[in-house]
Order: sequence, then structure tokens, then C-alpha cells
Amino acid sequence: MKKFFAFLLALCFVLSVFAACAGSTDDPGDTTEEKTEVTDAPEEKPWYDVLDYDGMSLSVACRGVTYDDYVVGQENSGDIVWDSVYATNERINGALNVNRTFYLGSSSSYEFIAEAVRESATEGLYDMIMCDQFYGTGYATQGAYKNVLGLDTPKSYLDITHPCWYGDYMKNVTMGTKTLYFLGGDISPTILGWAACSFMNWQMYDDLFDDPGAFLEEVEAGNWDLDMLMEKDTAAYLDLNQNDKPDLDDRLGSATNKGQCPLFAAISAGMTFSERNSEGLYNLTIDSEHNNDVYAKVYDLYNDTVGFFTYDYNKTPSGNSDTFAAGRMLFMNEYFLYAFGDNVRDMEDDYVIIPRPKYDETQEKYLSAMQDSFFLYTIPTSVGKEKLEAISAYLQVGCELFSQYVITAMYDTALKVKNVSDKVDMDRAGRIIDLVRAGITSDFAVVYTSSMGGMANMVGTLIGNKNRNWNSTVGKQKPMYEAYLNKLLLSFDLS
Repeated sequence: MKKFFAFLLALCFVLSVFAACAGSTDDPGDTTEEKTEVTDAPEEKPWYDVLDYDGMSLSVACRGVTYDDYVVGQENSGDIVWDSVYATNERINGALNVNRTFYLGSSSSYEFIAEAVRESATEGLYDMIMCDQFYGTGYATQGAYKNVLGLDTPKSYLDITHPCWYGDYMKNVTMGTKTLYFLGGDISPTILGWAACSFMNWQMYDDLFDDPGAFLEEVEAGNWDLDMLMEKDTAAYLDLNQNDKPDLDDRLGSATNKGQCPLFAAISAGMTFSERNSEGLYNLTIDSEHNNDVYAKVYDLYNDTVGFFTYDYNKTPSGNSDTFAAGRMLFMNEYFLYAFGDNVRDMEDDYVIIPRPKYDETQEKYLSAMQDSFFLYTIPTSVGKEKLEAISAYLQVGCELFSQYVITAMYDTALKVKNVSDKVDMDRAGRIIDLVRAGITSDFAVVYTSSMGGMANMVGTLIGNKNRNWNSTVGKQKPMYEAYLNKLLLSFDLS
């Protein structure tokens, strides 16, 4: 960003010199003044400039505390990301002349969304509900949300083909081809925040392998895979405390906590649990040969790779990021939001953000598996038609402006421009983060795993129990999971 502004200043200087030279003449006798009519091109106004909702009140319910900054932001706090969230919210209000109010829960408890759904159903209290993927999506099966593709209003401004919306993601969190209950896009920066990625310690890589720039070229070319991660993890390991066992006080290749983390590594490596059929419904794919291969490689990473360490989150919740920030870990396999933690922001070493590794280089693209805690916008079924046009405009304008301002601020912060600008090709670093954002994905059966007997959590359970037999284990349970899926499908309103 700083380079961009420097370039603009330099360009303005060159143009002004050029204009001064062009205005001079070698012939002192030429005193003819050439007059050129200058006309200013009209400023192009945004599409929503004509909209005015006369101060209409719009209310948004959202789980609070942990995610307040992502939703409401802060005013003049000095933090580039949270200030941009606040300022962008004000821009949206001003652009549409609406009076939007956020209702935040007093804790991060999932129960607040349950209460918001009940209150909207009985009292029509909220115009929008920001539900989380894991808990809030389930209320679609109870008829809590409107189908945003068929709003009962003469004019809807929603354009889900706009790049600010995550189209590939959204089509996998609902049923049918004409039904969409959940809006996921830049208007909810928690989604990018919870996108799986890896952080690479630039100095550590340079010390161990030389030329981290060449490694980034490999990443951008699509060659970053699990085999490469395991190889570099092993080469990086050093028993610093000499206790003959790996732990967070050693120099590690990478580390992560136990539990669900193997699931997100597997999804990023191309494991699938369901696929959409020609009718827009889903079939299970859990026991495919490819899934078996992916599981085997993730198993090797978690259980058989020297330099890869797993720890108990409940005992050491920030162990991964603390070790990385201290300069003792080559890769931190976590989520984009870790860039905003104080320990990572203040670390002395430089880092770059890259996608999670593929299964192998033949995988079509990098995939960014999603943690469950991020927010999706929904419209309760209780909302009257008199507000639907304004809500559609609010969501579309909000998504576009958050993309323009907030996501840019998140990029600038995560890129750590002031620290790495003299070492990293910033254009390449930005393009690689684009790969993380472009790879945001989900799987219907993973989103609704709580309604399917915890099927997706089998990955972490089996790896934690050191069970190598994926297909034979899940194959035996597939009929049970198919029964769960059929029951879930029947609960959707596909009219």
C-alpha cells in the first residue's frame, strides 16, 4: 500500500514536470496563446446512490463478546482493522439512509442465537440474524430463515454473483438449486478470519533451507503439499531442551492442537463427505478411495512425522501461536485471524501467510477449510415485505463496502508490510493470500455434522486413537450416516 502511494506521488511529479516542459517553447517570438477547453468528466456514482430509505430502522442480532470487533468495530482506536469495520458500518448507514442497530449477546454462548430465532419467530424482533455455521445453520430445518433467492419484494438488490460473496461456499450450506438461507461473504469478515491457512517464519526458513522466495514461488505455482510439509517439519526439528521428546519448548516444524484440527487439514487436502447430485440434493462420499488416501497422509502427518507436535488445547490454548511468535516454529497451521493476535503482531521474526497444503500437486486448487464459529447473515421468516428491499440493499452494499475497506485492512495487517516489505515480493504475498480467500470452501455434511451423528468428527477421533483404517471403519457406519442425511433432507423446505 505504501509503495502504491509512493508510486502515485512519483507519477504526479513526473506529470507535472512533463506539463511544465510541454508549456515552454524554443521560439521566443511565438506569443500565440493556445486555449484548450477543459471539461471535467462527471464523477461516476455508485449504483446505490439513488437509494434512500428515509432513516428506516434495521436490527441485527449477533453472538457477542468474542466477535464484537468483527461486527461493530471500534471508533478511532488506532487499530486499522477494527477502525475500518466501524467506519464501513457508518458508510453503509449513510449510503442508504438507514438506522441499523446491532444487538449483541452478553456472552459468546450459542444460546443467544437460539433465543434470537425464538424471539424473531414470536415477536418479529430482528430483521437479520448473524448465525454461526455450526449451531445456527440447523434452524433452517425449523423454518426460521427466509429463502433469499425468492424474497417477496418487487425489487431485491442481492447479487450473489458479485465477487464479494463466497458463491462456492454458499451453495454447499443449503439444499436444492433455488434455495439459499445463508449469506456468506466479505460483509462478515469472521469468514476470512476463520479460513484455514499456514504461517511461515521467513527467517527460520531462510536459516534452514535458504531462499524462502523460491519456496513462495512453489506455493504460488500450486506445488505446496503435505509431503513437502512433512519433509520440512522433520528437517526443522531440534530438541532444544534436550528432554528427548518433542514439546512446545523445542524448535518445531509445525504444531497444532488435537481434536478437530485433523478434520480441517483433511478438508484442505481434498477430503469430501458429500457431493451435490443433479437434483441439488446430496450423496455421501465418505468411503471413497481418495478420502482413504487423504486420511492416510494426514494420519502420517499427525502420528508419524518428527517435528510435527500436537498438544492439548485445554491445557495450552495459545501454545501454537506462542511458540511461533517466539521464533521456534517453521509453520503455524491455523487460521487467518491468528494474524491479529497480539503475540503474532508483536513477534520479531517476519512471516508470510500461505494456504494449507494440498494432498499433492495434482489437486486442482488450494482449499481453505472453515472453522465453525464464523457468522452467516440470515433473514428471519417473520420479517415483513415492507423491509425486504431495504434489507437486500443493506446486505449487498455492506458486502461490497466491507470488501473494499475491511478486507483490504485485514490484508494490510496480515501482510505485515512494515516488517517484510524489504524482503518479500509484496505483490506475490498478496496474491498468495488471495489463494487462501479464493479457496474458502465447505461441505454440506460437515456443516450439518451435528445433525448427522458427528460424522465429520470421525477424522480427528480415528487419528487421535491411532486407527489407520478409514474406509473399513466409516464404511461400516455409512448406512447409519445415510439415514441421518435422508432425515435432514426431509426437513428442508424446497418449495
